[in-house]
Amino acid sequence: MKNKSYETVKYKYGALQSFYWMLYCVGYSYVTLYLTGSGFSAAEIGMITALFGAMAALLQPLVGKLADRGGKYGWKPQMCGMVLLSLMFLTFMTLWRAKLAQGILFGCFLLLISCMMPMINAANFYYENRKIPMQFGIARGCGSLFYAVLSLILGKLTADGDISKVVYAGLMVSAALLFILFIMPYGKNMDNEDAGCAGTIKNDIPQKSDGLAKGNDNLSFYSRYKSFVWMLVGFVLFLMFHNITNTYLLQMIEYVGGNSENLGMALAISAVLELPVMFGFVWLRKRFSMTTLLTVCSMAFVAKSICFMLAENVWMIYLTQIFQTFSFALFASSSVFYADEVMDAQDKVQGQSLVTMTMTLGSVLGNLLGGFWFDMFGMKAMLTMSVGLAVAGAVIVFVVTKDKLHFVSEIPQE
Repeated sequence: MKNKSYETVKYKYGALQSFYWMLYCVGYSYVTLYLTGSGFSAAEIGMITALFGAMAALLQPLVGKLADRGGKYGWKPQMCGMVLLSLMFLTFMTLWRAKLAQGILFGCFLLLISCMMPMINAANFYYENRKIPMQFGIARGCGSLFYAVLSLILGKLTADGDISKVVYAGLMVSAALLFILFIMPYGKNMDNEDAGCAGTIKNDIPQKSDGLAKGNDNLSFYSRYKSFVWMLVGFVLFLMFHNITNTYLLQMIEYVGGNSENLGMALAISAVLELPVMFGFVWLRKRFSMTTLLTVCSMAFVAKSICFMLAENVWMIYLTQIFQTFSFALFASSSVFYADEVMDAQDKVQGQSLVTMTMTLGSVLGNLLGGFWFDMFGMKAMLTMSVGLAVAGAVIVFVVTKDKLHFVSEIPQE
């Protein structure tokens, strides 16, 4: 695209990622603090996050398939609707203080955050496929940076026990996210310049023949992407560990003598340590295949799980966050590009939705299992169990990728 009005899109997309991950911080990183302050136990928190996470897992492939149609169903209209609903639920949380209402409303808020994620990723490819140069790694790194800043701020603000500040932070971030969406280009003008749908330009990518390109038949879809499906199973297992240690990080910190301020610091450390990978992902993508990067990040998840299990004080938890660099940070970018590379044009947004669904399923199963395991057997037993999950996930990922590990990416570079 030659139009100068599109030259700032990559900066707007960086802002989109930044405010989205700030919203994610409010929701998923402070869910335990908020719901504990509202009178919920660890098991009840696990049930709430699991229930609404399961609903999100069911909705994500549907919204992804809908977004593939483009137009009024595309990523931007859906995102705007979700952010408006988030504002509504957060406002109700300030007015309706009953325990059950708080649990339901916060659960709805988490559901919407999960459903936004594939739309955020699809936006990058929407612009790339319309010849607008994007920098996904840098934009995602900005998300981690602002996540770190908000983690520190919220940690300090809530150290006095005032959990209402979590909701007010969510309202402010949602309003900013809606503004960024409003100024991002989308629609007929762009599609007239480069024909395409919500996330892809179909003419740019060879299509499968013999009727295999039909994306509406789920059986056909999964039979065409068997390795991808097994990779998703591996993702779910080690993301169960990731979500257990994220959701119950407050309890882990309190177990070794810390508080919510230490929680904010631990979250900020992990977010800052994501930056080298996020900003350097363009170089990594040229040097390594996506399967190699996914194998490395799964091994880092295993190392992180073992260190968490052995941690005996807050400083050891801080040091364990170093593994965030090669675990979730690497996963966040490489999984997005892996899905885009293996999917046919008409399946790309659905592929992004399935990757996001693994995060949601990891959250659902991890939070549910972690909460009950913690209440029944204690902290050490929960952390030991989480090591097993990380190892099992890493084994599956390695088996899928063992014949595809390359130092130089198989993807042709421009």
